Amino acid sequence: MGKFYSHLEHKERTLIYWWLKDKISIREMARRLRRSHSTISREIKRNLWFSNPDYFPRGAQKLYQWRLAARAKRYRLKSPAIRKYVTEKLKSGWSH
Repeated sequence: MGKFYSHLEHKERTLIYWWLKDKISIREMARRLRRSHSTISREIKRNLWFSNPDYFPRGAQKLYQWRLAARAKRYRLKSPAIRKYVTEKLKSGWSH
């Protein structure tokens, strides 16, 4: 069975912000949050601001919410040609 993953909460992002200010290592942050160090590292890299390369929890939370909304709006099989191809293959017995 696969592992269960959950998204970071705003509270956790705020803690990351303060720990970065205090120069706490990513591995120590992960230990304190009981998360993988790669999760913390990815969170920081994904949400740095280009004009000011700092991590801001409120901005990170807003970016997360924007990405979540954008993900929900993505259309699968956009092209009619792709949609037709997939439909034909499913009808011919290909699994989905």
